[in-house]
Amino acid sequence: MARDMLGGPRGAPSSEMQALYELDEALDNVESALFQVVDAAEDASRIADRIGGEVKRTVGGQIESYLKATAKSFAENRNQAGSVASLRRIVQDEMDYLREGEQYG
Repeated sequence: MARDMLGGPRGAPSSEMQALYELDEALDNVESALFQVVDAAEDASRIADRIGGEVKRTVGGQIESYLKATAKSFAENRNQAGSVASLRRIVQDEMDYLREGEQYG
């Protein structure tokens, strides 16, 4: 049986590539959870706005400035270390590297 560069059967995804697909799927789940946090933070901020006064200013302001902004940044910002977008870029780069090795190996 022909083997690819990583020792797996040629044509079948290597165990490393399969794990990368699983990791990419797990990152999708993390991203989805972060966007759920953003949605929940928006709901909480709207409630604080309805209350008004000091609650609107402090609680609503901190939700918007910190909680919502941080969750959104960790979901989307490729320049944010540890963000889903930056981690996904690393995973995609590794997948591309493995594909090139299989193609030219």
